[in-house]
Amino acid sequence: MFARGTTPIGPLHRGPGEINYPICCGGVVVNAGDLIVGDAMGVVVVPKGIAADLLQRLQAHESANSTYFDAVRKGNFSNAWVDQILVDLECPMIKGSSPAASTPEVPIESSPVAPEVK
Repeated sequence: MFARGTTPIGPLHRGPGEINYPICCGGVVVNAGDLIVGDAMGVVVVPKGIAADLLQRLQAHESANSTYFDAVRKGNFSNAWVDQILVDLECPMIKGSSPAASTPEVPIESSPVAPEVK
């Protein structure tokens, strides 16, 4: 069980409820047998019918990206391809954020400072 909070007394007292019937939780329909995964970032419902296929796809994704992930862990990678796309699209760069010399630089404007509250 993963919860953001607790309620000492449930909201409804009309009986024991039903088992193996769909429910709606947070606007999402949850059916019997669905996989529920939760952590501090949130909760996801994986329908029972796609769970096996999703697991295979996630394993293939992990395998395909293992070389990249190893390089990131070692600090041995480059995102120069992102800079090149931005240059090709003529996106303005904030001064000092990119090595692309041909891109026009856009200065960062300072925002007004709110008055100090005493």
